[in-house]
Amino acid sequence: MNRLLVLAAAGLFAPAICADDKKADPNTYTATSHVGNVTGEVVKVDDKSITLKVPEVQQTGVSRSRRGVVPKLGVKHVEVTYPLADKVVVKTVSGKAVDLSAVKAGEAVTVHVDKVKEGKLGEKLEARLEVKKIDVPNPTTKK
Repeated sequence: MNRLLVLAAAGLFAPAICADDKKADPNTYTATSHVGNVTGEVVKVDDKSITLKVPEVQQTGVSRSRRGVVPKLGVKHVEVTYPLADKVVVKTVSGKAVDLSAVKAGEAVTVHVDKVKEGKLGEKLEARLEVKKIDVPNPTTKK
């Protein structure tokens, strides 16, 4: 009886295992992970990328005191360019969806940066940063 059960199970599952699925390539791999949020002033926006002016803290010098050498810190604004995803989502702070044309130069926006890894299994994966969501301030009404 057990032998019959094993042969019947093998007969049912063998075609499913041996079937060749040509629709999806099982050797490709894609993984997405959230890196963080970046807030800055928009310098330039186009269909493929967004450029932000982001404040960055840097060491400007040192001072000597009784505690020893103490670094002096200053803020420098650096321009950073991020590529946009194919289906980027632009929303106001209140949650209303708007078009990419709502992002204007000079506005302070928050971009949500993701790390995307793609490649074939068994090989080194290609990693890139990508913006999938942009938060813009609420539009002001003219009186």
